[in-house]
Amino acid sequence: MNTQQINFKWVVKHVPIYLQIVFLVLSAISAFEGVLNAVLFGQLTNINFSNIDHVYKFIGLAFGAYLIVYIAMLLFYLVQNRIVMLLNIALKQEYFYSKFANSDMKQARGADVINSISGTAKEIEQKYFFGITDIVQFVFNVVASAIVVVETNLILGIIYLLLSALTLIPSYIGKKRMNEKTEKWNKSNSQLIQAMKDIFEGRLEILNFGVRHLFFKRFDRILVNEEDKYRKMNNCQFQVQFIAWLISLVTLLLPIFIGLLFMQRGWFNVTVAAIITLSLSADRVVGYLRTIALYQTQIHSTDAIRKIKSYNFEESESVKQDNHDSQAILKIKDLSFSYGDKKILDGINLTLRDHDKIIVTGASGIGKSTLINCIANNLKYNGEITFAGHQINPADFIKISQRIWLFQGTVRENLSLLQNIPDDLMLHEAKKMGLIHEFGNDFLDKLISDDANNLSGGQAQRLALVRGLIRSKKIYLLDEICSSLAPKNSDAIHKIIYQLPAIVIEIAHNYNPQLAQENKVQVYKLIDAKLQKQNYIEQ
Repeated sequence: MNTQQINFKWVVKHVPIYLQIVFLVLSAISAFEGVLNAVLFGQLTNINFSNIDHVYKFIGLAFGAYLIVYIAMLLFYLVQNRIVMLLNIALKQEYFYSKFANSDMKQARGADVINSISGTAKEIEQKYFFGITDIVQFVFNVVASAIVVVETNLILGIIYLLLSALTLIPSYIGKKRMNEKTEKWNKSNSQLIQAMKDIFEGRLEILNFGVRHLFFKRFDRILVNEEDKYRKMNNCQFQVQFIAWLISLVTLLLPIFIGLLFMQRGWFNVTVAAIITLSLSADRVVGYLRTIALYQTQIHSTDAIRKIKSYNFEESESVKQDNHDSQAILKIKDLSFSYGDKKILDGINLTLRDHDKIIVTGASGIGKSTLINCIANNLKYNGEITFAGHQINPADFIKISQRIWLFQGTVRENLSLLQNIPDDLMLHEAKKMGLIHEFGNDFLDKLISDDANNLSGGQAQRLALVRGLIRSKKIYLLDEICSSLAPKNSDAIHKIIYQLPAIVIEIAHNYNPQLAQENKVQVYKLIDAKLQKQNYIEQ
């Protein structure tokens, strides 16, 4: 499967050109914040303090320069937040659409998907989006500081830059060791999280079997290991930092000594003002370079999660219409499916023409729902399933299962699924299901609560049926749709279903043989992973 890489090209694509230009201009202006102190403190030695006008002019220029830079910094952060917001919107859209389209996620729990999207998006925001935008400003800072350094005094400036660059050595030397320590801690932390998850999920069994002390002992061992790895990771960081401090001490004092030596001997026009400016500016250059290296490490840490599986809804949602009833044939050829080594479906072959209706029955857990899910393409199977000459797709069928999906909103929204469907049509089908009688004429405006806990199981099943019936499809896949209904209501609903001008495949543990026979509904039983045609009296 193709992947969409969240990279610099992707970022540029999702940020308007005008916003990119404004961002670069503000980055360039705000970059001088780092060298203003160096320049101004360096010029203090050149001020004629006996001339008050000279002092006022210096203060006015300093205030104006700081004001311009700080306003630019404020605007920079506002624009940066705007850019990150646009990137977050695009990123979460990419992840959400990809997860929705990814066949491996069709059986995933919604909470897991939401946590995955939220966690991944937040990590990319903090380490990548803010990382690359901050790096842009830091690059301008490096350039601005380097310009000030070489303009102040070329020879001494180069010496300052070369010696200050030594402070980068510890981070590059310790990078590999730090990565190893971090990887070990991440692994042990994952083990700790998994251990806690396992214990909480198995809490009842652990208490029931009296093994709490054993699992707590195992948890304690994993916890101690995790904390030890965390300590070693932090110790490594402090050791690298200590070496950096020692080198910083040398690079701070040695250039000053060299500058004073040059000034004493009258070399290269070195002055006290130049030494002060260079000491502050050169350190800024190295500091920014060190920060850029840190951000690069953070950015690289997101390489794996910045790959998103591509998606294509158009192909699965394209409606393939065929007005010739003779071609509206559902063919299932050599359908097989296994869970591990257990064969659930084995070489099933079935051909159904338009208006054909079948019931598939069998023992609980035998694989009846698996058959429906294979036909609906919710599972990866071996074999071929076609309708009207093309591979079956969601545009061909309506699937209604015993596990009803209803969301918080009105009945109208739950039935129409936000499509423009006339109220009259929804009310007509709802009336046949007896829902208008139960809820009244304002039925469509009724609010369904979270988890639909203000509906009975039978009401939820009938709402799902109405949702399917208001959409004319050639195939209806029904999985235990009347399991929560009384036999009388179930029979009434089946009379409606059996009159549908469509192919119907119904999974049913129990059914009305007489009603099925009257409506020429063929019955199959799933036995030993194969479909066997049954007589109506067999259940």
